[in-house]
Amino acid sequence: MTSRQNRFERRPWLGWLTAAVLLLVLAEIGLRVINPAAVEFARDFRQIYRYHDRWYTDFIPDTSTTIRLRDADRGFFLNFLVTINPLGFRWHDRILDAPLPTDDGRLTVHTIGDSFTMGWGVNYESGYPARLQELLGQQYQVINLGLNGYGAIGATEKSLGLMDQLPASAVVYLMTENDYPDDQAAFTHSQRPRIFHSLLNGWNFLRRHSYLASTPYALRWWLYFRPGQIADAPASVTGSEKTGRVVELPMPASQDDQGRETKLAIKRYAAFLAERNVPLLIIALGRDRNAADFAGFANEAGLNVRLVSLDESLLLRKEGHFNPLGNRLLAEYVAAWLADIVSTRREEN
Repeated sequence: MTSRQNRFERRPWLGWLTAAVLLLVLAEIGLRVINPAAVEFARDFRQIYRYHDRWYTDFIPDTSTTIRLRDADRGFFLNFLVTINPLGFRWHDRILDAPLPTDDGRLTVHTIGDSFTMGWGVNYESGYPARLQELLGQQYQVINLGLNGYGAIGATEKSLGLMDQLPASAVVYLMTENDYPDDQAAFTHSQRPRIFHSLLNGWNFLRRHSYLASTPYALRWWLYFRPGQIADAPASVTGSEKTGRVVELPMPASQDDQGRETKLAIKRYAAFLAERNVPLLIIALGRDRNAADFAGFANEAGLNVRLVSLDESLLLRKEGHFNPLGNRLLAEYVAAWLADIVSTRREEN
């Protein structure tokens, strides 16, 4: 007489699957109880981001998160609030302090770019777009369309998507060395099949809600930020002398074999703005090869471009983005440049 087999004996894979699910649940509970700083940072970081099938990431409208990361001394290495307004871009953290921008007759300035434009590492009021708003006054409204991970493709498309609702009177594009690889990755990413995008969208959902799913990214951030791994500021955006100001660099020639996707995106965007007589100001940031090449390309294309550098006294220590002083000085630089362009156009007319 043979004994009856239970369902796990009849289907061994079911037992292994149950055990794996239990282990994952226990790991999730354990991480939530222990709450490692790097894992909490990676999860909190994702609360304002959604998946995008063309350039991988975008903001979730009407969300907010505090981005914190402690250093080896348990002090806060990063500690700033990011609020995304219902229109889908970074804005003041209290809507009572600044109502949402509208097409109300004021001159609207689109500031586009990556994390340097977004104001990574500082609260909204310390970012260069907000400081630019203070300098330009109530005649203007400056909107911050920056997002970390954007190249020129994402940056220009973000601006174009708001042109009907908030038409630009001027645009400032802050280009950094990461734009070339970010645009190349975005172009490759957009060519992938729909099932691939569906899977990544699901994974992004898990990252927003699960500590366990955030662990691989927490490890990546920990390796990047751990003590001794990075210098006080990246060499690509520092000067040889500490001037405490924005330094203009000589304009080099461009190379045809570099940054194809970035250059095509800017050519299309510049043509769109030219048809509407909207000035485009391009700041290529840094002494690295990519920024220099792009500055040369934009100059040869007849665009308003300057290649600049900020020394380490204007950057967050061991991080590399603009500190409040760096953001303020950049805003002053852009405001003066924009005033020159507006004045020149008036004289021409």
